[in-house]
Amino acid sequence: MNQVARVHAVEDRLDKNRAGEISVTDVGVSLQSMAEAMEYAKLMSVSQQAVPQHLRGQPGVCLAIVDQALRWRLDRSQQILRRQ
Repeated sequence: MNQVARVHAVEDRLDKNRAGEISVTDVGVSLQSMAEAMEYAKLMSVSQQAVPQHLRGQPGVCLAIVDQALRWRLDRSQQILRRQ
């Protein structure tokens, strides 16, 4: 499956209601549950040029980076950008 097909497959599985519940504060995104973290990872994996090419359409990899960033109390989007 090529990258575009992977991105479309992820977009089709995106729970827009759950994603809409993710809070954004003055310090960044606030994830309250694993379900929110999973939706956030899906959103990041379909955000095209906002993430490195090898992460596009790869929500599992994005979730691992989000998990690591949460454990280290780092900004999730900055952690993904460092993985280029």
